[in-house]
Amino acid sequence: MFVVGPVLAPVIGALILQVADWHMTFWVLSGIGLVCAVLALLYRETLPAQARYQGTVFGSIAQLGTVAKNKGFTSFLCIVGLYNLPFMAYIAVGSYIYITFFGLSELEYSYFFAIAALLTAAGPLIWLKASRYTSTRRFTTIIIAVALVSGVAMLALGELSPYLFCATFLVFAITEACVRPYSTNILLSQQEGDTGAAASLINFAHTAIGCVGMVLAVLPWPNFIVGVGAIIVLSMAVAGISWFALLRSGIPLVGVKDADPSVPAHPAAASQQSRQR
Repeated sequence: MFVVGPVLAPVIGALILQVADWHMTFWVLSGIGLVCAVLALLYRETLPAQARYQGTVFGSIAQLGTVAKNKGFTSFLCIVGLYNLPFMAYIAVGSYIYITFFGLSELEYSYFFAIAALLTAAGPLIWLKASRYTSTRRFTTIIIAVALVSGVAMLALGELSPYLFCATFLVFAITEACVRPYSTNILLSQQEGDTGAAASLINFAHTAIGCVGMVLAVLPWPNFIVGVGAIIVLSMAVAGISWFALLRSGIPLVGVKDADPSVPAHPAAASQQSRQR
């Protein structure tokens, strides 16, 4: 759905604008929300009663603080969360770049957006392939460096044509798609037994950092392309520095620092080790 949603959404939105005004897009969203609410009511709990949380709502919220105190979890979350700064900046101003700066129509913009979203599906596949030959820490280092280079390329070439802008952002988006699956597994591994609290903090952090990216995108840059490119460069530079600092620190990071960096982190091998533990 992370692929299908971003691919279909802009195209459907552009088609709606061909026959109605922008108000209709929100009526459609309301209808989708209603359908989701009805479907949610049809779910039933499958977790055994003895394994369910029996405390209060406030106790559940307090558990978020327990997870947040895990330095390995919080440090790595902040690093991978930095990907959301430029990603959401692009979401915020992408339509202005394609329509206002490059003069494309709403429908043409939706095609650029959808194609970029579709191609990011290659991200997890790239990680699965690379995990057979390299370690998680080495792959993370490489992918941050590639993302940084994509930002530099956007600053140098992004203003020349919508194709070059889309291509440079696509490189960044693919690196983000590479990082998200295994980084989520690593984060959930930091706090055994608190998966719900950890997942909540992961989603909250990604959303909060993304909101900051949206604010940064509308600062008085020379233009939005320069803004997005600069945000990519700055955020990835900070992520790279923080990543090296984390690796050299005494902060434990299960699944990364406890593994031999010379041994490839193959998914099947990791799964087998997990079952043995």
